[in-house]
Amino acid sequence: MVFLDGWVACVGVVEMGRDGTASPAAEDDQPAVVLGGMQLENRLLVFDLDKGVLGFSDLIWYMETSCSAFNLAGAS
Repeated sequence: MVFLDGWVACVGVVEMGRDGTASPAAEDDQPAVVLGGMQLENRLLVFDLDKGVLGFSDLIWYMETSCSAFNLAGAS
């Protein structure tokens, strides 16, 4: 996680390519995932642990809410 301030955190991801464009943190033969800010903005990450799948919600505006409306302090 990349923490921006006391209330905002982002998923930090580096490219794991082999063509010389990879981040210095990339390791050969490791899974690669690239997510950008536009893909994550105003969406929720949906983890299906039973299926081992990561998905994205629709825009949360359509749910008539915003990220600031979520109270994660009590989450466990």
